[in-house]
Amino acid sequence: MSYFVDNYPHLRLPIATEERCGFRKPQLAALYSCSAHFYTKNGPAIVTMPTGSGKTLILMALAFMLQAKRVLIITPSRLVREQIVENFSDLVSLKAVQALNEDLTPPKVFNASKRITTMQAWNKMAEYDVVVGAVPSISPAIKAIPMPPSDLFDVVLVDEAHHSPARTWQALLDCFPHAKRTLFTATPFRQDQKEIKGKFVYTYSLQDAYADEVFGDIPIPCKMPMRMRSLVIFNSCQWMAAMGGLVILQLPKLRRGNFCKTVLPD
Repeated sequence: MSYFVDNYPHLRLPIATEERCGFRKPQLAALYSCSAHFYTKNGPAIVTMPTGSGKTLILMALAFMLQAKRVLIITPSRLVREQIVENFSDLVSLKAVQALNEDLTPPKVFNASKRITTMQAWNKMAEYDVVVGAVPSISPAIKAIPMPPSDLFDVVLVDEAHHSPARTWQALLDCFPHAKRTLFTATPFRQDQKEIKGKFVYTYSLQDAYADEVFGDIPIPCKMPMRMRSLVIFNSCQWMAAMGGLVILQLPKLRRGNFCKTVLPD
């Protein structure tokens, strides 16, 4: 048996209300859509959700719902890798929404912070329930990284999957053809027209996220001089980019004032 199979009965999926914590409805919709997809199919599933709408919580819950033997989480950067490792190591988000009891023992998580250069390093991962790594450390398309065993992971979860058509990303995904692969992205269409391989199983639009007030505001008073407004907007964009977030600039009529709509990382 595996950690996620053993502990699947402990998973709850409460719906968030004003009185209690829980999953937002789009998060539940994504979970159920992925589960339904893998009930009959084995091809990659694509989930499209804006940054800040809670993809990390979905990613963690999905490991339980798919009753994974061993999970590989592919991240685009060291910062995101460290965030997911920290979250999964204590099941922070799942316990915060009361999906799991506070006293539940967390899974064994391996942080692939260094480049994998031997088969022994790959085989060592069999001792863990979750492996989190950025592509430069684990993709066999990169020189000196050997091919992993094809059955090492039965669930593969990809964050910021709009990168997946890239050679290094696709080579890594192709290593596990029989795994349940779910690709999460906020931007499913690339400027170079390269296709993200998989089936779109759920889309939570930016318009719906805006209506659900997922984003926060940085107000810019209408009486502020134009040069100062530009500086606030510029600094907000710089800060959000550094945090891995998103800035949507709203420009209503001047007399009503301008503001930036911001989205923090998951």
